[in-house]
Amino acid sequence: MANYRLGSTRGPEMDLYHFIDFPKEANTYDQQRDCKLRNCIIEAIPSYLSVLSSLDDPRMRSVLLCVVAHLVGDIHQPLHFSCEGLEEKENTVQGQ
Repeated sequence: MANYRLGSTRGPEMDLYHFIDFPKEANTYDQQRDCKLRNCIIEAIPSYLSVLSSLDDPRMRSVLLCVVAHLVGDIHQPLHFSCEGLEEKENTVQGQ
């Protein structure tokens, strides 16, 4: 687990876990293509849940639960997903 200040979900070691970039033509997630190093939000959530389930220290469990809740919230925000090669102004999500 990354070094982590109590109550913080930011830091250089956490930045990659807050988003994922998909290729423009992709319509599914492919771990080997989209997160080869397993350092993206989609891989971070199950990884942290696994660590959370093995912790006995209530304080560390509380901190890690906050991290997981934060990442689950982030994954539901459209701007935490982007397509490689798109200009910033093109990176929009159309609502239905």
